[in-house]
Amino acid sequence: MIRKYRNTIFYLLLAASFFAFIPLKAQDTDSLLLNDDVSLELIEEYLAFDSLLLAEMTSDTSSFNDILESLIRSAEMPANLMLRLGYTSNIVNAGRDFGFQQHGFSTGLSYYHKNGFFADIYSYWNSNYDPSFNSVTASLGYMHFVKNWTFSANYDHIFYNKTFEEGLEIQYPFNNILNASVFYDVWKLSIGLDYSYLFGNQQAHRIRPTLMGSFNVLKRPSHRITISPFANLLLGDASIVFSEQRYTYRQLIQQIGWGRFLILYRNNPELINEIIFEEYGQNSFGLMNYAFTLPVNYYAGSWAISLSYTLNFPVALPGENINTESNSFLGASICYTISF
Repeated sequence: MIRKYRNTIFYLLLAASFFAFIPLKAQDTDSLLLNDDVSLELIEEYLAFDSLLLAEMTSDTSSFNDILESLIRSAEMPANLMLRLGYTSNIVNAGRDFGFQQHGFSTGLSYYHKNGFFADIYSYWNSNYDPSFNSVTASLGYMHFVKNWTFSANYDHIFYNKTFEEGLEIQYPFNNILNASVFYDVWKLSIGLDYSYLFGNQQAHRIRPTLMGSFNVLKRPSHRITISPFANLLLGDASIVFSEQRYTYRQLIQQIGWGRFLILYRNNPELINEIIFEEYGQNSFGLMNYAFTLPVNYYAGSWAISLSYTLNFPVALPGENINTESNSFLGASICYTISF
């Protein structure tokens, strides 16, 4: 039955999920240019973080697939075109709020056909990014239906707007995403599982079990209001950096002598820390976040206006040191559909 109402979930989830992982700029890249070695290392970490944020946001396809199923199944015309504009009051990554006050906008254009094929292109604007217009993502996919089951797969490619910084070529590690999902409908509920493989110069995995519903609050011939609550878990992997002390200061002085130690201390104290402390990376996998979202949707003809509230409960991966306090944000979207 949920297929009849699934398009009630569509429009607001665009704002809620398309903005859930818009990339943020942790700090001005100019401040990272301390020296050649340090700046390159820090810029690489900064780019990896930015790239992962955008790739994760793009790969959160459970709501978009739900949209497409509803539109493809219910479309009276062979083809449809949808234009959308969305807003989010705060930008988070995997449910984690890093304390940067910022908001974002997205614009998109989607084409879908009753045979199951779809294409989508959308762009992002971030209040704390330079340039604010950050990227364009293009997506191609296919959806297939078998009774109460829905299967879908799609490929996304991210085109970044910024490729150079202070003469250095910027290489974002994630610019390709493969997504696959399966959903089962029962009554007005839908249970699903979504998997994303993020790749480029690096790779990452994301798994999202999801439970969603759709309920009419007001239904009239010319308009209607629905609520579409949903909850999901986010599981994935991340590279965690650990620091282990190899020597004490006394042991280092005994090895290199007091004179050399004093010269290093006065001229290059960072090198002393690099000698004493060893950093190594470890890939950790586990639960990263669980979230609850309540969208309220208004439909009138080809127009749809949606408002949503999302509550996140981030979870630290093994060895990860993050703020696990809950956080929330508001989302809004407006969409217009053209059939032909």
